[in-house]
This record gives sequence, C-alpha cells and structure tokens, in this order.
Amino acid sequence: MMVVIAISAILLALAVPSMRQLIENNGVASSVNSLMSAISYVRAEALKRGVTVALCRSTDAESANPPSCNAGAQWESGWIAFVDFDGNGSFDAGTGEVLLRAQGSLAGNGGLTQGETVSSLRFDATGLMKSATSFSFESPSKAPSLNRLICIARTGRVRLVTGAAAAGCSS
Repeated sequence: MMVVIAISAILLALAVPSMRQLIENNGVASSVNSLMSAISYVRAEALKRGVTVALCRSTDAESANPPSCNAGAQWESGWIAFVDFDGNGSFDAGTGEVLLRAQGSLAGNGGLTQGETVSSLRFDATGLMKSATSFSFESPSKAPSLNRLICIARTGRVRLVTGAAAAGCSS
C-alpha cells in the first residue's frame, strides 16, 4: 500500500506542472481567440452594413445596460463592438448607435497590451482602419513560449505571431 502511494505521489508531482502550463496555455489561447474574432467580426459588420463599426475598451461590458467605452481601461478588462454612426469611437446609445457584442474581463488569463495605444479600433465602410496596430498577450507566468502577438494591418488583415517570434509585427 505504501509503495502504491509513493508511486502515485511521484506521478502526481510530475503531472501537476505540465497540467498548470496546459491550463495557462488554454487561457491565453481563449483570450487571443476572443480578441481576434471580435476584430474580424467588427470589420465584417462594417463591410456588411456600409458604415463605421468600432471596438472599444470597456470596464462594464457585461454589467451595464447600456455599456460604455472607457479609454482609461486596459483591453483585458473587456470591450464592446458597436455601429459608430458619428465616427467618434465612443458608444452613444442615445443617438441610435447599435451595440453588436460585449466581452467581459479576460484579466485572469494574463496581460494584454496594445502596441499603438488607441481607445478604439474603427473600421470604415470599406473595412479599412486609419492605422495599423498590434496587441501582445503575456501569460500570467510570463513564459516566453506562451507569448502571442496579434498584428492588425490598416487593411483589416489580422495575423497571429506566437512564441519567441512575437517580438514585433513585420509586413
């Protein structure tokens, strides 16, 4: 019985670190996928509707009705996607702007930093942005192998760079 317990303890000690990394990797992948799909969705809606559609940072994306943009917040606190009729990058429910999607906080999955800080991503009716930008994800343990970089071209093309290559976006 003691031998079985000892072998079980050894196997458990070997499995726990890799399980922790698997959970962390899944959290980072989930955050990356959420942001990439939101960006692609916003661009597609701008093309489909023929108007400016925006994605902005929000701290009350899932708790307020209606939610609001918060330029002082970090992107991992959440975001909202909306039709931006006045083109100011801020959600104004009273002016007829339409809320399309809301994403709550992703803070438990690591840090999310925008390369060229803007309060909102706006796609015009042709699917173009004013300038290119990028987002970098860093895992809670700061393991370089889990780093991810989302590169967004001015044309709206979204590209993912992983691991050590996630140092910067290049054409």
